[in-house]
Amino acid sequence: MERIHDISVALGVESMDYPGDPPFRRESFLSLSRGDVTEVSVLHMSCHAGTHLDFPAHFIPGGKTLSDYPLGELVMPAQVIAAGSGDTVEARDVEASLTEGVAALFQTRNSRGAPPRSLEECATLGLEAARRCAARGVPLVGIDAPSVDAAGSTDFPVHHALLGAGVLVLEGLCLRGVPPGRYRLHAVPLSLPGSEASPVRAYLLA
Repeated sequence: MERIHDISVALGVESMDYPGDPPFRRESFLSLSRGDVTEVSVLHMSCHAGTHLDFPAHFIPGGKTLSDYPLGELVMPAQVIAAGSGDTVEARDVEASLTEGVAALFQTRNSRGAPPRSLEECATLGLEAARRCAARGVPLVGIDAPSVDAAGSTDFPVHHALLGAGVLVLEGLCLRGVPPGRYRLHAVPLSLPGSEASPVRAYLLA
């Protein structure tokens, strides 16, 4: 029997809102405890809330949106790669683990020790590492941080390097306790036609 690793963060509990984005909020609309006949909740959030996929249209004019990706293209082999303990994932640390056609999921210091409390505390992806991923034919890059770009970035070079090369970006992963190695990744978005991004329930099959 295959083992499942749930690598999604719990919205509103473990998730970290990107600075400036609408914060995630779930509120009660109808409630049995208030005498209503049913329970109904309302969600308020960005398409980039929690664990989510970025499609090229997020930064690339005329880029592909969610609608351009059949669901089967979001199920793929993946490699969980243990990165160093620094603030940035460097190309020299990961290049040997990159394989054409295999998603690269970077397990940084964010998944070890106390969880970061803000994007400023998170390790992120270096630009040269992103370029190596694109050059090697990696179809998707994932990281255990709300963004592949460092806090305070205004030109988002890592997003541009990946999305401009057609590499999907999977952010907000929870890779704590996941052994490095080869898996099958399922990153299933909501059905949001034309969207530049979507929250996903991402999991790995061992």
